[in-house]
Amino acid sequence: MRKVIILLLCLVLVSCGTTNKSKSTTEHTLENSFFGVKKKVKEKLIYKKDKSINSFLNKYNEINDPDITSDMVSMKKLEGKDEPSIVDISNEKLGIWIQRKNMFGNKMAVGILNNSDNVTNDDLKEQFQKYSKVFDDSLTNKEIDEYWDKMLSGKNRGKKLKNIKVKRIIFYGKVIYLILEGKI
Repeated sequence: MRKVIILLLCLVLVSCGTTNKSKSTTEHTLENSFFGVKKKVKEKLIYKKDKSINSFLNKYNEINDPDITSDMVSMKKLEGKDEPSIVDISNEKLGIWIQRKNMFGNKMAVGILNNSDNVTNDDLKEQFQKYSKVFDDSLTNKEIDEYWDKMLSGKNRGKKLKNIKVKRIIFYGKVIYLILEGKI
């Protein structure tokens, strides 16, 4: 009798498991556990050295085009040592880096650097919009545009874009450097 009950319990638990596939690059699977159904997310592997950075890149790719691929990501070296919690993203015009800011992996920073004279503020604004939405996907283009315009005019010095801390260097109206920090 006990074997029959265990067998029935196993059959019920196995029949509860399902698989969902979304159109995005992220595959969602449901996994049975003793206490109920638990959602397990399997992400595309873009950067294998740091799980938080990989999750951040997957979220970026879900929201933005074109995707960041593994060949665009390289580990940063600091003082001659590999630093897996900081990566450089290859970009033709701009210097972009992403850093995990704490050991829990829920606080990230993105740096966007103007690397040449032929880079315009619009080039930086495009990346600012893309990365801002990774931190807070509820942001609208209008909110970001308003913040950007005020930032260029010097009116919102020290103010956050919702929950995103923005540091910047602006020299004679030209954006030189941006750092976005926030929780994900």
